[in-house]
Amino acid sequence: GDADLRPMWEAELAAMRERILAMRHALHDRLVALVPGRDFGYLLSQRGMFSYTGLSAAQVDQLREQHAVYLIRSGRICVAALNARNIDVVIDAIAEVL
Repeated sequence: GDADLRPMWEAELAAMRERILAMRHALHDRLVALVPGRDFGYLLSQRGMFSYTGLSAAQVDQLREQHAVYLIRSGRICVAALNARNIDVVIDAIAEVL
């Protein structure tokens, strides 16, 4: 309700939204390159901080045990947790288990 703080809050929300969208695009684009013939369009059509990956529970276990990449067993990933420092490791691990 503070007129001085609202523009700052809106700018922070826009920055977060743009970063999450950039992570979705990076995830999509690299997976398409690494795993040809597989449709990853759902990563771009879904919205929000989380995304379903289509990974099976066994593949999620493999990510955790072999790559220290953690998702819930339904295959849902926290896109908001991805950043420039960890996204390549996550993408390479997902491509390997696929």
